[in-house]
Amino acid sequence: MPKLTALAAAHPTSHPTSEYKQLKSNIMNETDRIFKASEVKLTYKNKVKASDRYHIKGPNDAATIFLEIWDADTMDHIEEVKILLLNRAHHILGIATISKGGVTGSIIDTKVVLQYALKANATAIIMAHNHPSGNLKPSEADRRITDRLRTALEAIDVNLLDHIIINSDKEFEPIE
Repeated sequence: MPKLTALAAAHPTSHPTSEYKQLKSNIMNETDRIFKASEVKLTYKNKVKASDRYHIKGPNDAATIFLEIWDADTMDHIEEVKILLLNRAHHILGIATISKGGVTGSIIDTKVVLQYALKANATAIIMAHNHPSGNLKPSEADRRITDRLRTALEAIDVNLLDHIIINSDKEFEPIE
């Protein structure tokens, strides 16, 4: 208490107890400011009973699902990217649209794909995108993003099972 006593002596109108309270208040305010952050909370609620989840047996099943949910009115107009999020038994946990692009391409943000995988508690993903041109041949960019996503997903123990290109003629081709 020598410091408070010296402080009180320098300011005879202040009382050591009030100085201590003020100091403590300042420290608490500073601590609150330093540690003030938004709380992050992870929750997972699957609204579909396990017995009602569709089972994906291979690329044909996945392509059928993608072709059913795709907006046929825009398939020849803009490129889109979607993913099927799967559990260990390859039952569908969810379907997500990753991006909508332009006529010649769509941006795929790896972080967004990882966020969906983690949020859905997925152990596997199947990705699909359309080519508005109708061409099912994968571009070099298609192959690069497939490799990049596969590597990123492996880091969190999620498998990229397939990347499928679809077109408005209801045709599809897996990227190998």
